[in-house]
Amino acid sequence: MNAKDLKPWIFWIVCGVLAVAIVITAVVIEPTSAKGKAAATLKKEADNQLGALAELKRRAGNNPYARTFDPERPDDLNALTSDHVVPPAWERVLRPHVDSYDVQTAQIKSYLAERSAWLHSPISTSTDNFDWYTEYERQTAGLLRRLGDSGCLALAPEANLSEDAPLRASIGLFTKSGNFVSDQAQRQALSRTYRHIEHIVSRVMDARGRIVENPVVQPVAGDVPQATVPARIVQLSMAEPDEPLGGQMAGLGTGRRATLRLEGPAAALQAVASRLESNERADRPITVVAGLDLGRRPSAGPGANRDRPAEDLTMEIRLVVLDFSGLAQSQPPANAPEASP
Repeated sequence: MNAKDLKPWIFWIVCGVLAVAIVITAVVIEPTSAKGKAAATLKKEADNQLGALAELKRRAGNNPYARTFDPERPDDLNALTSDHVVPPAWERVLRPHVDSYDVQTAQIKSYLAERSAWLHSPISTSTDNFDWYTEYERQTAGLLRRLGDSGCLALAPEANLSEDAPLRASIGLFTKSGNFVSDQAQRQALSRTYRHIEHIVSRVMDARGRIVENPVVQPVAGDVPQATVPARIVQLSMAEPDEPLGGQMAGLGTGRRATLRLEGPAAALQAVASRLESNERADRPITVVAGLDLGRRPSAGPGANRDRPAEDLTMEIRLVVLDFSGLAQSQPPANAPEASP
């Protein structure tokens, strides 16, 4: 076939070549926008914007005044910001307050953890059973002696404060039977129980009641009224193990229950209850008085209270020693931002 024969088909040949070139170009070269974005990217962005518009419409339809939001509760804050449209004017006022709550919460957790750290201070760092129990015996006997000297525990002159198991058990102390064999977990448990006991009885020793003269009955000539009197411990029982806190404090710490039975004048008993609830020492754990019962002692017959400045009563105090040492892992608080007026 010569050129003369091809001449009628040149037009169609050229059109076919151009068509093939256009198809190849359309397949190989992806169209872009003026900003250089591909068509697939533009479609994805448009879909995202459409979804955001639908979410904004949903949030705008919710009435934020239908309930009260507590900025201290994360669930309430999340509901406000995720289910409602928060105007910029709200954000400027709310955000500093929310941030300050977060900082204050961290500070409170750190404060509570520091107060509870004392409960975990060991009796001794020795891993030898004999050495450890010798130190435990020395400290517990010293605590019993201080209780006796302060008038808060009845001690017989011949009492063996290191080996008298019934006496030691009256305030919840452990006494070995034979050789003392333990592991680290048991030594830690005994140390923690002793710290709880020491914390409670120290508050009893610190408390004193003042007995005033009866305005109706004249004092007998020569009587010298006592300035202050202590309450006497009858029994201290410690519950084990610690119980996780519930309610709004769930997950924040644990509590060790204890029952303290006392006797003495009403003023001294009330002073102990007040002292336990005061929690004035920042280096000691927080104690909560869950309840108490005040009653009269069984009568010992006529004349039993003669020459006594006041009648002895009995009191049972149910308390909980809180332990927030688990909060020690919290991040250190930052400086709180100033809230908008």
